[in-house]
Amino acid sequence: MNDDIVLGLWSQGDSKGFHSHMDARKAKGIIKTAYKRGIRAFDTAFSYKESNSLLYSALKEIGVRTEDVGITLKIMPVPSFLKKVESSLRALGTERVESILIHWPAGDDVLFPTLSILEKLVSEGVCTKAGVSNFPLPLLRRVSQDFELSVHQRPVSAIWRKDLDGEFLPLQGYGPLGFGTLCRMDRPEDARGGLYMYKDAENDFSNLLSAIQDISCRHSAGMADIAFSHSRSLFKGETVIGVREESQLDILGKDILLDTEEKELLDRLSEKLIRFQTFDNIFSHDWRQDGHAG
Repeated sequence: MNDDIVLGLWSQGDSKGFHSHMDARKAKGIIKTAYKRGIRAFDTAFSYKESNSLLYSALKEIGVRTEDVGITLKIMPVPSFLKKVESSLRALGTERVESILIHWPAGDDVLFPTLSILEKLVSEGVCTKAGVSNFPLPLLRRVSQDFELSVHQRPVSAIWRKDLDGEFLPLQGYGPLGFGTLCRMDRPEDARGGLYMYKDAENDFSNLLSAIQDISCRHSAGMADIAFSHSRSLFKGETVIGVREESQLDILGKDILLDTEEKELLDRLSEKLIRFQTFDNIFSHDWRQDGHAG
């Protein structure tokens, strides 16, 4: 059982063009295989569109009820927040999920009323946990003064670790491979490829990649295995993994114990990149301005 692994469904749903559209049969096959390999938690969002219905359908085909797995559901902080929660629950074929998170930060005029609605959903039993995703630490501290939050989902990896030492909520860390950049997968070819923080840190990023590659050779492992293990060593909590191919699930159970020297080297090189990281640790853009606020 992979109790601390969550299958993220961004790759199976609408990724806003970061990934090519995935065939429904393939998407459900990945979900089914993940379940068979011991994953019992799934991360989805209203903005991923068909990922909710795909999860429900895949589980139903193998005789598993939605209520029998842990589901993290993310919704943007918009005036139609409650309607989007209700729509997502219908697609998931359930009346309740384990966690509902506010997907991205927003201005106080929208954010605080949304947090109040989320608090009410917890009291009504629609979700067990209320949380947020991708919140900068100062905002997280501020909202936590007025609202009881149980989880913060944020990127955690060798290139996304800004303010990690200051985190005080239980974490769900996603992007352990840096969207593939830590195992030499290509970034998007369109203009969004320029949003990645390492574009301004070419030398430091290359040094980090070289170190990961050297350590992988030493352990007779893949770069993905080393990057995954290092990312998971940075925090305590659940790790959200995104999968485009069933074979990528092979990384499960491959946590490699890095020795002190290897860990310190990767930590030192990755810390050099912190100064290039933006407020959300991923992109220097605002989701509210790109038409993807659904």
